[in-house]
Amino acid sequence: MSKARLQTSIVHTPPPTTNPQDIGSFTYGDAFLKYHIYHNATMDAYTTVVPPQYRGQKIAEKLCDAAYKYATEQGYNVLPTCSYIASRYIPNNIDTVGKNSLLGYDSQTEGLEISVTHGGVAICRFTEPRRRNPLTKVILEKMYAFLTQCGNMEINDDDGQGRSQAPVKVLRIESTGPCFSSGHDFKDLGGATREAQKEVLDICSAVNLKLKAIPQISIACVAGAALAGGMQMLSSCDLVMAHKEKATFCLPGTRGRGFCHTPSVSVAERVMSTRKAFELAILSEEIYAIEAEKIGLVNKIFNTDEEFRNGVEDVCNRLTRWFGPNMVNGKKTFYQMIEGGSTEEKYKIATGPMLDMFQSNLQKRTMLEFADGTRKKRKEAQRLAKLANNKSSK
Repeated sequence: MSKARLQTSIVHTPPPTTNPQDIGSFTYGDAFLKYHIYHNATMDAYTTVVPPQYRGQKIAEKLCDAAYKYATEQGYNVLPTCSYIASRYIPNNIDTVGKNSLLGYDSQTEGLEISVTHGGVAICRFTEPRRRNPLTKVILEKMYAFLTQCGNMEINDDDGQGRSQAPVKVLRIESTGPCFSSGHDFKDLGGATREAQKEVLDICSAVNLKLKAIPQISIACVAGAALAGGMQMLSSCDLVMAHKEKATFCLPGTRGRGFCHTPSVSVAERVMSTRKAFELAILSEEIYAIEAEKIGLVNKIFNTDEEFRNGVEDVCNRLTRWFGPNMVNGKKTFYQMIEGGSTEEKYKIATGPMLDMFQSNLQKRTMLEFADGTRKKRKEAQRLAKLANNKSSK
């Protein structure tokens, strides 16, 4: 039986609207891959079908290649509900598609989506933009439970090169819509007893403390307005990436004749002076990304959507590549050190972990290779081999 003649290229038909129920597809003749888009961030590739007469021509692989290319261009992660993608395509292409293929996905909590990529990046995404992404008590409880799981993961030198194969290496917090988060949900607080209100504040404090305590590096990716508790949460993260045109920051409490008491705690820890932190809290003025970077609230700013997406991806890739026991100990020691007393006490805190690092097998080997020139020779050999491969492939 002759093989069916196929069209010469894959046809992509995007979903007609942003409704997650709408279907997008990639087709190649009668073969197809279909998907949904959730919250403008996750592509659920739920089925790949190749008729019998088309098999043996790698059609399914070509459809997946096209879907992943599109997902990468749009900044989507791929949820492989399709069994072929999960069991065959991803394992066969793990080096190229692993970083944006989801290993786990949980959208059971209203307003929150948690996902984990094969590359070790966990993403907590706020998904209730119409309500300005409030931090409801339920969301905070879910985040605390997930952060606890992250904190309990074993971080070992799994390959002898100082790298860890822990399922989560980096934690990203981001949002959908024009507001990163407006902070506490007044539905949890208005009319509630003092005891019930304290429960909300306690779980919020616990989440913020966990962001510093977990071994993974936490990154807030801000492309919208961060208000009150939202500003508190990003300040508790290890790093903050901000969109130059879209990110704004404000502690709005005094505008309503109140005060952002608990949000001011983490903000005051991050900005360059307590005087500036008090100004933010007492005047309730909105600041933009450039000023936030100047005062130490933000680490990096990006000018466009593409630069923001690529910049965040680059930072995550570097951190997942370098993640291991030494990075974990480095984060823990850094926070202990800056909270220490005198400079002498800070050196005492840092010296022990530094010696532990020097005594690790990886660092012993690395330092000896530097000393005798072995490392330099190996890198030169790798460079020459790469040049040779490039020439032979032309």
